Amino acid sequence: SMAQLGDLQDNRGFRRARLGATGKVADNVSYLLEMDFALVGRPSFRDVRMDISDVPVAGNVRVGAFKQPFGMDELTSVKEITFLERSSLQGMAPFRQFGISMYDKSADENITWAASAFGTGTDPYGNSFGDSGYGTASRITAVAMEDKQADFLIHTGLGYSFINSPTNQLQYRGNPEYLGAQSVPGIPAGVSGIPIFTDTGLIAADNANLFNGELASTWGPWHAQSEMRYNLLNQTTGGSVGFPSFYAQTGYILTGEHRPYNKPQAVLGRIKPTNAIGKGGAGAWELAARYSWIDLNQGAASGGELHNM
Repeated sequence: SMAQLGDLQDNRGFRRARLGATGKVADNVSYLLEMDFALVGRPSFRDVRMDISDVPVAGNVRVGAFKQPFGMDELTSVKEITFLERSSLQGMAPFRQFGISMYDKSADENITWAASAFGTGTDPYGNSFGDSGYGTASRITAVAMEDKQADFLIHTGLGYSFINSPTNQLQYRGNPEYLGAQSVPGIPAGVSGIPIFTDTGLIAADNANLFNGELASTWGPWHAQSEMRYNLLNQTTGGSVGFPSFYAQTGYILTGEHRPYNKPQAVLGRIKPTNAIGKGGAGAWELAARYSWIDLNQGAASGGELHNM
């Protein structure tokens, strides 16, 4: 990487600076408004949505700009993810878009499902455009095994998303799990920010089909999760190409706390220190590691291949 990109310099800045408001306008109607003052287009919309519960057949309905039901890492709150950033797979996910979703869970909360339709190409202000810019996303999860006395659980999940670009062009780019300041044109790479590591450039494409598999577990102070994602891109000319990606991560809480599983959201939850700092304790300490891989060198695309640890 140093041979290609040079010696990247130190960087300082605000990664996230958010304000949010949540409440209810009726017993079964709630809202969430969250703004971020650190991203491009400041201030930027994050989640701006309304939820209606107890809807016949649909279960629950969500309308607005929100994270689409696709990917375990993407749906885990930034307050609860293991690392500062999500994995490299996030570059191939619908993430936040403007649309409508239906979701529900089984009575014991061991099975969840969600499906959505949205407008693709949502900008930092929640707007999307283009007659052909539409997509869908869906996710189904299940608790395969559980032993509450041993704090043991295994999670499985599958996801699918269809993306139709409003411009009939798609592009995938990313850097090594860093979403802060990017390089500025005209200034040497590594001086003004982190340069882009992988980039397919604009690909003339009719649509993309994203397939995702999830596996996670938590057992006492140990937890782990992994996802495999495959992007089948249908080019306007030249047939289809596939972009595979994968990550696996694990963590062990040295101070003995247990990372819980959030059943309604079907994600690993938040670690709460048993003995908090400032209250006579040392807090919660954890060792964690992650490996992620994405290959954008398929077909006519030469976007690069990234291994990140």
